[in-house]
Amino acid sequence: MLRFIAANPMLAAAVQEVTVALHNFLEARDADYEEEWEEASDNTPDVEVGVQTDDAQRTAGAARRMRLVRALGLAWVDEAV
Repeated sequence: MLRFIAANPMLAAAVQEVTVALHNFLEARDADYEEEWEEASDNTPDVEVGVQTDDAQRTAGAARRMRLVRALGLAWVDEAV
């Protein structure tokens, strides 16, 4: 398909025209998004957001591993907790 476009000068010119128009449209749209992004970041209050850690999951995982090790009769090394 691409060889056909390159072999036909009129088709190649039309494809180039459409490509330039698409590029210009996307550039204009991107500028609008950048303005919206800047406005949104200016209006955002400075508030600290808490982050949930996975300590509870880690503790539950360690307890599960401990039960498995004890069930197998192996010694437990308490490095992971």
